[in-house]
Order: sequence, then structure tokens, then C-alpha cells
Amino acid sequence: MAKLLDGLSRLAGAESGFRRYLVNTSWLMTGRGAQILLGLVVGAWLSRYLGPDRYGGYAFALSFATLFAPLANLGLGQIIVREIVKDPLQRDTVLGTAMGIRLIGTGVAYSLIALGLLFFLPDPETRLAVVLASSAIVLRSLQMLIYYFQAVVKSRQSTIPHLVSLLVSNGLKVLFILLNLDVVAFLWLVLVDAAVYSSLLALAYNKQGLNFSNWRFDRELATGLVKKSWPLMFSLILFTVYMQIDQVMLKFLGENKQVGWYNAAVRLSTATYAIPFVLTNSLFPAILSAAKNNKELFRQRMTRLYHLLIYISTGLILLTWTFADGIIQLIFGTAYAPAAPVLTIQVAGALFVFMGHAAEKWLIAEDKQYYFMLSVLTGAVVNVLLNLWLIPRYGITGAAWATLCAQVLSYHIAPMFFAPSRKVFFIQNLALIQALSGWPLWQFLKNRKHPES
Repeated sequence: MAKLLDGLSRLAGAESGFRRYLVNTSWLMTGRGAQILLGLVVGAWLSRYLGPDRYGGYAFALSFATLFAPLANLGLGQIIVREIVKDPLQRDTVLGTAMGIRLIGTGVAYSLIALGLLFFLPDPETRLAVVLASSAIVLRSLQMLIYYFQAVVKSRQSTIPHLVSLLVSNGLKVLFILLNLDVVAFLWLVLVDAAVYSSLLALAYNKQGLNFSNWRFDRELATGLVKKSWPLMFSLILFTVYMQIDQVMLKFLGENKQVGWYNAAVRLSTATYAIPFVLTNSLFPAILSAAKNNKELFRQRMTRLYHLLIYISTGLILLTWTFADGIIQLIFGTAYAPAAPVLTIQVAGALFVFMGHAAEKWLIAEDKQYYFMLSVLTGAVVNVLLNLWLIPRYGITGAAWATLCAQVLSYHIAPMFFAPSRKVFFIQNLALIQALSGWPLWQFLKNRKHPES
């Protein structure tokens, strides 16, 4: 994996310092790759076992709980990375303060979930499913340790716990399928996965010679972190809304089986989003370093990152368009055939989501994350409105078009509306034109022929 990423970095024209961070990315890619592979294989088996109707109920419970999870996360992840990179000696205070903030956010999330259960979900079976799906939110608070390991470029320490938790939870899913258990049993595994992952992360942190007893909550720092992270928190909430609200709205405006079909397509299209997430998060320390010390190097690194993300996303889109029907039939079976048209629409959004991840890191590095939030807000509002209009008329296909329009607007067009983010809009378009013209590939081949030049 490290060799593959090193080759990709050379294709993007990255210098040796940049490639050093890509090696660290190999561990994150391994974790995400395992998550995608197991999610598709075991998830496909689970969807076939439950059928579209019961699987739709399962997917709805997870989507409903996911809507409120960002309130616990509070967008602190990349702020934690930035603060530790900036001042490593403040590690214990930053982590202790972030944990306190996350626990407060978790309380808010559970309060809103309780209100949702009370006023919108009268069905006892659906209520139980949502309670189980949201039970792991508090345990995931410790998973902010991932960002500490990112900051010190030691993602191996967080990836191994991730791999173990994936093997445990997916192994139990297979066992439960063989035992012919009901949906509720599979929802309990959400809690099991979070417990295993968080426990092993805590152990990995202790093995670094670090101690949780040294963590300190600083009220002044907490105020500063919240001020810096609230735009990211709202961006994350809004992103979650327009990635999950379609499934929730399909439940209320349609049927469980429609949620099941739609979720099958979503699982495949969003699996590709792990690539920009891993690349941009692992490279974030390098991006921060360049933004702080060398603006020209910062611009070059961001442009190369855009080229890389554009090529990867375009390749994935073309492959999916070619084989969408066969992919759905192979993975989920004929019962999920209506998901194929949805997949062809949704996967087109990968290009804009990939570029959006890079844009977010650019704006965080320049302390302009507020404008990313405004862009995502625009897309979220449009997504909800389009879903209200399109779902009753076109069902799951309408929901897919609503999400695609929201992605194009929030990740590509909206940054043009705000002066501080307008530069990102122009750089995105320049990188897109360059990538589609083949210029980075020509530079790559030229450097291969004349490595000394």
C-alpha cells in the first residue's frame, strides 16, 4: 500500500517531504480499505439475508442516529490536529479539554434523539432500533484519539485497533446471520464495535507512555476550541443532513423497501468517499506546515492534491457507470435491482465530494472554515427542499438527483459566492481543467524520462 501511494504521489508531482506523509496514509488507507471491503461483503450478505424491507428498517435506524452524531463530535477533529501540531507541549490540555467538550455535545445529541423518538417515532419497534443504533455515541468520544495519532503522524497506532474492531463486529454479523437472528441483534453490534475500538485506542495511547490522568480541562481553551470548531461542527451536521436526510425522508414519504434499495446504492457510492477522507486527513499536517512556512509550497501541494483526487474520482465514476447493473446484481442480488439507476446518479457526485475534502482542508489551514460551513449550508438547504419536491414524484431516483445537485452546489459552486473562499473556487476549476487536459500526466511522464531535470 505504501508503494502504491508513493507512486500516486509521484503522479501528482509531490516532493519528497510530501511523500513522507503519504507513507503514513498507507495505514489509514488500510483501515478504510478493510472497512469498505468488509462493509460491502458482510453488508451485502446482511442485506440479502434481511431483504429490502427489514434492511430498510435497519438502515433507517442507523441514518436517524447518524443525523445527531455530529453534535457529539462538534467538528473538533482537525482543530485538535492543528492545535497539537502548533504546540505539541499542550497535548494533554488540548485532549482533556476536547474530551470535556465532546461529552457535553454527547448529552445534547442524546437529548435531541429522545425528543425525536417522543414526537416523530411512535412505533415501539422503530424506537428500539434507533435507541440501539445511537447507543454507541458516548463510547465514540474516546475515538478522538485518532486525531492525536494523525497529528504526530503515527496512524498505525489507530489503524490496528480499527482493524480488530472491524473483524470482531463483522465476524459477529456473520455468526448472527448463520444463527438466523433478527434485526435487533445486528443493531447491538453497533455498541460492540464502538466498545472494542475505543478500548483498543485507549490501550494504544497508554502504550505510547502517555496517561489519561494527565489530561486537563481548560475553560479558556475550551472557549477558543469551540469558537474555532463551530463552523466545522455545523458543516459536519449539514454534511450529515444531506447525506442521511434522504433515507430518513424516504421512510416518512415512502416505504421501508425503498430505504433498503436506496441504502444499497448509498453504501457503494459513499464507499469511495473514504479515499479523499484518508488522503486529506493524513496529509493535513504537511498542508498546515506549508501554509505556515511557505505559501507557494502550500499552493503547489494543494493543486497537486486536487489533481490526484480528480483523477481517482473520475476513474471511479467511469467504472461505476459502465458496470452499475452488474455490480448491484453481484453484490446485493436481484431483489435490489432498483438500486442500479440510483448508483449511476449518486456516484457522479464523487468528483465534487473529492474536491470538497481538499477545499475544506485549504480553508481550515487559512482559518476560514466559516465559509466552508456556509457552502455546505447552501447545499443542505437545497437538498432538503429538492427531496420534498422530488421524492413524492420520482421516489428513490428523485432522492439521488437531490443529493447530486446539493453536492455540486455546496462543494463546487457555492465557494464562488463568498470572497474569502472564492480563491478555492478558481483553484478548483484550474486544477480540473489541467487534470482533464492531461497536463499533470504529461508532467509525470516528462519527469520520468528526465528525472534529473
